[in-house]
Amino acid sequence: MMNINSIKCAAITALVALGVNSASAQSEGCYGASVFQVSQGLTKINTPVNTERSNPENALGAPNGQNPPIFASEQFFFSLGFGGSIVIQFEQPIANGEGADIRIWESSASSNQEKATVLVSQNGINFIEVGQIQQTGEVDFGDVFSDYINFVKIQDSSNPNSFGNSQISDGYDVDAVECLHGAFLIPNPNACYADSVVSFNQRKQNDGSIISEARSNPDKALGAPQDNDTENFVSLGFGGDITLRFASPIKNGEGADVRVIETTFGSMSNNCNRYPETIRVFASQDNCNWVWLGDDCQDADFDLGSLGWAQYIKLVDISNVNAPYQGTPIADAYDVDAVMCLNGFEENPVPAVITEGASEVIGYTEGPRRNGTEIADSRTHPTNALGVPQGTDVVNFVSLGFGGQLILKFPYVIFDNPLTPDLQVVETTFGGLTCTQYPETADIEGSLDGENWVYLGTICLDDVIDITSAGVIQYIRITDRTPATSFNGSADGYDVDGVVVINQECGGATPARVGDNTNTPDEVISMELFPNPAKESATLVLTTGSDDSNIMITVNNYLGQSVMTDRLNVTSSSVINHTLSLDGLKPGIYFVTVESNSTREIIKLVKN
Repeated sequence: MMNINSIKCAAITALVALGVNSASAQSEGCYGASVFQVSQGLTKINTPVNTERSNPENALGAPNGQNPPIFASEQFFFSLGFGGSIVIQFEQPIANGEGADIRIWESSASSNQEKATVLVSQNGINFIEVGQIQQTGEVDFGDVFSDYINFVKIQDSSNPNSFGNSQISDGYDVDAVECLHGAFLIPNPNACYADSVVSFNQRKQNDGSIISEARSNPDKALGAPQDNDTENFVSLGFGGDITLRFASPIKNGEGADVRVIETTFGSMSNNCNRYPETIRVFASQDNCNWVWLGDDCQDADFDLGSLGWAQYIKLVDISNVNAPYQGTPIADAYDVDAVMCLNGFEENPVPAVITEGASEVIGYTEGPRRNGTEIADSRTHPTNALGVPQGTDVVNFVSLGFGGQLILKFPYVIFDNPLTPDLQVVETTFGGLTCTQYPETADIEGSLDGENWVYLGTICLDDVIDITSAGVIQYIRITDRTPATSFNGSADGYDVDGVVVINQECGGATPARVGDNTNTPDEVISMELFPNPAKESATLVLTTGSDDSNIMITVNNYLGQSVMTDRLNVTSSSVINHTLSLDGLKPGIYFVTVESNSTREIIKLVKN
């Protein structure tokens, strides 16, 4: 098979530009305009067809005559060769009218057995046979495509045994392909329809039975809607889905941008209370990153919202399988007749920037530290949880505090992958501690709309999350559930570094962690004091920041008088155990203050 022209399947795009009526198109002639594909066969004696008969462009335009000299140096037709084929595309989609719709002009020096099978298509991918011809003949599209076609495939079906052993016995000779009803017109110049099926996952009827074959052809969702009580649609089944592609990007214009047309027969049409067939609609520019447009019942319009344009529409059935579908006890869920764009095509589509990880903070409720005080300011910036996590011992995270909560939104929805976990939550705990040693814990919930939440699981430190129970989400809610009894002093609960999608199959590898994306001042990350109460000595545990630092340690009595001071030079990202000798101090309450270049922490110490 060789491609003659680099031609996209743009039948739908051509519809938008139509301004020619059928009468003028027919009077001026309506013939094939370009060669889409060619596969030439051989002669009766199994040799290549002569060069003068092998130019496929001779099949374009008006016919040149049926009886050329068979040995002329120039032949104005294209010989298919036995078993060969050619696909001709029209400049504009051609109409299906009354009676025959196309005439295939064949060129032969004498009457013989040259025959061909004729197939037609709207998108250049899915072809349907519409007839057989012998020499010049006419074909009716019938009801295969009720409105238009844009591609004609002519497949040689001659019997080689009916021909003599000659070099010029070379199958059907195509001189021209003529349309008989002119260009196809659509009433709305902005209207456009899905032109190809990307994926189709059909489920079953509400009684568990398989949907009938007549309602199982996904191509019936393509092109213009029939909008009548016929089975010219595809049924998704309860929980089924279909993804459709438009030949050109759908424009985001004023008001609704996409219309989904459903078929429900008779009095049940447009009556969602009695026949609640419901759809969930998503849009995408790349068939990878999807935006949720909304849910609705039967025929419905949707706005692209913040998405500048879209080329793919995904429809997921969310009909209630247990609902009473009045009029028939058996229902097959949402029936897709067509998907239509309402504002035409986007002429200059600019792809949206894809953000890794969560992209927006929806809410942040700060809890207290273990000792009841406020979390250090540098740990309370929720935007540190956006984007790609660093996974390093620097202050580029947000601390929830005990009982605190963080709500993040992703730029695109996340679909459940049943074969793998879907998200990874990255937490920051210094020193490589395990969950047993440092059980910082959080509950994870997911939501599609930011209002209705589904519990996804409880995690400890870094962990993965499966969203199967929710199915599809765009929001994640992280609530600290760290057991307070496992910590002392200034512990500040679960620290969120970032959340990344790990189930993505079409967007490349899992994003690599990058360097610090926020210039956070260095600080003493945390301090713990034990035992407390203490008698002879206490150990002060310090975890440092990303730079070397000077630390001042001061112990004051309840009157605020300094009773002990010490200075330490500490290295970055390290854990220091510093002993405080309590000899000589009277029993009572003391306050231990630790100051670094940018922070100040205080812990109450009781000496027995």
